[in-house]
Amino acid sequence: MNYADGISITFPDGIQINSAEVTKVAYSTKIHPVIEGQTVTWGRSDTTGDGEFKGDEDFSVNINFIEPTFTVNYVIFDDGWSEAYAATDPQYYNLGVGTVNKIGTATLTGKLGYQFKTVNYW
Repeated sequence: MNYADGISITFPDGIQINSAEVTKVAYSTKIHPVIEGQTVTWGRSDTTGDGEFKGDEDFSVNINFIEPTFTVNYVIFDDGWSEAYAATDPQYYNLGVGTVNKIGTATLTGKLGYQFKTVNYW
């Protein structure tokens, strides 16, 4: 299992982010979003070695809907656990080293209302 420190989603120009939240979290920690222009970020982009995201989280973003089809860019920020622990502790040597951020896109299509997109990595 690999954990992440943060997640960032960037919407196209012309789409305004009204609000965002994590609706389902792996831990009891409340993770507040930061909205800056077209981008919403939960968590951190640096490597703490102890990521808050382990998978199976749900995120909700409320936007002013412009087009029925658009693509968002996302980044999942690895927590760097392998650099912090696996590189220095023989017990974890075989788990690999290096931070592995995931950069990708997701296309949202369809009707007005709720749109769900699942992205699984690691």
